[in-house]
Formats: sequence, structure tokens, C-alpha cells
Amino acid sequence: MPHDSTYPQIPGYRIEALIAEGGMARVYRALQESLQRPVALKLMQAAADPSDNRRFLEEARTVAALRHPGIVTVFDIGSAGDQHFISMELVEGGDLESRIGKGMAEDQALRIVRQLAEALGHVHAQGVVHRDIKPANILFRDDNGPLLSDFGIAKQLKLDLKLTQADLALGSPYYLSPEQAQGKKIDGRSDIYSLGIVLYEMLSGKLPFRGKEAMDTILMHLNQPLPPLKKSLAHLQPLLERMTAKQPRQRYANAAQLLQALDELARQPPKQGPARPEPAAKKARVPKPSAPPQGPQPPRNAQIPGQSLRPWLIGGLLLGLFLLFDGPDWVLRQGGLIGPSAPRQADGLAIRWRDQEQAQLRQLLQAGRQALAEDRLSLPAGNSARDHFRQALQLRPGHPEALAGLAAIAQRYLQLAQQARQRGQQEQATRYIQRGLALQPDHPELRGLALEMRQ
Repeated sequence: MPHDSTYPQIPGYRIEALIAEGGMARVYRALQESLQRPVALKLMQAAADPSDNRRFLEEARTVAALRHPGIVTVFDIGSAGDQHFISMELVEGGDLESRIGKGMAEDQALRIVRQLAEALGHVHAQGVVHRDIKPANILFRDDNGPLLSDFGIAKQLKLDLKLTQADLALGSPYYLSPEQAQGKKIDGRSDIYSLGIVLYEMLSGKLPFRGKEAMDTILMHLNQPLPPLKKSLAHLQPLLERMTAKQPRQRYANAAQLLQALDELARQPPKQGPARPEPAAKKARVPKPSAPPQGPQPPRNAQIPGQSLRPWLIGGLLLGLFLLFDGPDWVLRQGGLIGPSAPRQADGLAIRWRDQEQAQLRQLLQAGRQALAEDRLSLPAGNSARDHFRQALQLRPGHPEALAGLAAIAQRYLQLAQQARQRGQQEQATRYIQRGLALQPDHPELRGLALEMRQ
């Protein structure tokens, strides 16, 4: 069959249809002639900055090295004239985003997460962080096997066919890990956090954190606890809370630990049927930050003009930014919250963020002091001195007043234990000692009193 002269000529490929286009890139359905294999072929015009061209090809080679059944396969990388191209597996089984909209059973959600965790384990072992785990980036082969896609070339070069310039500056806030949103150095535990948010959405049919504005959503990721699942899914709450712990050190250390936890859950029978997704009319979107007028933007799921197929047919060609284990400056520049094209916007967000964080910190410390004065040491849950000071430490690790507050609670428990012992209430005294040591295990007087009572 002769080549269609309206399409670019790439040696070894016969281009059949345009899938999508945007910025400097176009994605085509093509046939690899040597193997008579259908592929998704992404073409990029040579960038003005030669370093962009080098980075495009270097990162494509890195993704190509990630050979795993759970990762979209890269077949070929090269150049033809002034165009660079990537040939990848053409995936036509849809994406996870559309499946969540139809509702998912617990066993189905856990199976998908397990397969994705296996793929992430391979990715992380190669020194790569995906950085953009979300339902739209999880594709399915015809056999229903999930695939990680969107590993990061498009966003870096501003070629993501679904994102506006404002999106590039802020990224999708729904699945960002706290450390990624803050521009801190990230590792594989950031992907585990994002995967936990995806699992929550699969199980409940809704997002756990969704504010009126993008910054509100980010602050919810930083500060608010994960909402509880309904009672029939409560046995999965500990798994989700560990996956989405605010501090990376409190999460599963790696994908292997997560897989072990999933294996333990697999021994239990499924508890319920499909989760009911939120009605589309109630599914609010996070407003995007202001950007220079660019004309009307298409809705999130609308086809881009010139598309002849759905975006997920791209396979993995929307390669979102993967991140080699680099320093925090790289994360700040490329990590989704702050994009290289929006320094002024990023500065404004950072100032607003710091102001809101400082105000919340003051409120938590004041609430902690008030609760301590009223002897609300550990109860009621969520409104005790212990909870307020711990939340302050999550917001600002090592904050001296919050640490002093926890020390004061332990000291108060010492006083209460001594008083209870004097009244002959040995069991009550023991409970006070245990609560104090739970806060400060090395408290010398509490340890001494506990030793005396055992003698």
C-alpha cells in the first residue's frame, strides 16, 4: 500500500491515521512495515534548544529500558530529518479513569493495584520515579492487564496533548504526594502515595481530597487525614492510610513491602461489590491557576481538534515526566507543582502556601495549649492536646513548641500517675504511665515510676 502523502514520511513505518496533536508533537497510528505491527508513533519537530532534543531522546531511551509486562513497551526511537520519533505499543483497552466511572469491585481494585505495584517495583529498581500515577495514565491491554504509561517526555517539553499551560505549571493536584507538591526530593514512596489515592478512588468511586481550588486540594494532601471508607471496606483502611501517610518514612518503604501487605489481604475474601462512582454532575474540577489568554480550552475529556481516535489509543506516547533520583532543584523545576514556564506563578503560590501553613500552625499550637490546660490530653480523638501537637509536627517537623507540648503532656501524665498511686489506684496509675511513655518512651521519671510499680 502506498504512503499517504499528507502524512510525514518515516522510514520503516506507514502512517495510517492521526491520533492527536498538540504543541510540537503529533501522534499517529502507524504500521511498522518490517514486522507488519501496528504501533503508536509520536513525532516531535526539532526543538529550538538542542538540549531539549537530547533530553527527549535520552529520556525515551530510559523508558525503553523499563522492560516489564506492566509498562507500555517502547519499540523504537530515532530521528528522520528534523523530526524525532518514538514507536510504542498501541494500547486499545481503555484507561482506568473510564473504568472507575463504571464502578469497581474490591477484588478487581486490589488486583489492579497489585499488578501496578509490581511494575512500580521494577521502575524504582532502575532508579526511576514515575511521578504521575493517576487513572488516566493507567491503560489496559485487551486482556485487561493494567499498564503504566505517561512517563514524562511530553510534559517536560510542554507537549502533553491534554494539558493546558496552567496544568503544566500546577499539575494534577488530586494525586500529588505531599513532598512532590512541596518541591522536595522524592523517591519511590511518592509513587506509592499516588497509587494509594488511586486505590481509594477505585474503592469509593470518589477522590479523597478535592478542594474548591487547586491550592486547597494540595493543602488537604498536606494536612488532612484520609477520609474513612464505608464500613464494608474498613478492613482496607490501614493499608490505605499507610500508603498515603503524610511523611514518606511512615509509608511502605518500597513496592515489595506493599506487595507483601497486598498478599496478606488476598487471603481474605472480598467484602463487597462495585463502588458507586460520584454522579458526573457532582464531580467538581479543580480550577486552574490564571494564565495568559489562549482562547477557549477543550473540556478535560473532549477530543482535541484533528483527533480521529480517543487519546488513550496513544498507548504510552503521552510520556509524562519520569524523574531520575536527582536533587530537589530538579524536582522543583519538573515536579508538577512548579513548572519551568511559570516562575512568577510559582512564587505567588509559594507565598500563599507559606502564609496558609503559618496560620494553620498557629491555630494548631493554640488549640494544643488550650486542650492541655483543660486536661484533654489524649481524648477526645481529634480534639486533644496530643492530636493538635502531632498535627503541628506533621505540618512543621521538629517545631520546638509542638515538641515541648508533647513533653508537657507526658509530664502531666506523670503527675496524674503519681496522684493515682497515692490514692491506691494502681491500675489507673499504670494506664497514665503507659500513655505518657507512648509520647516519650525515654522519659526518665515515667520509666522510673513504672519500674517501682513492678517491684
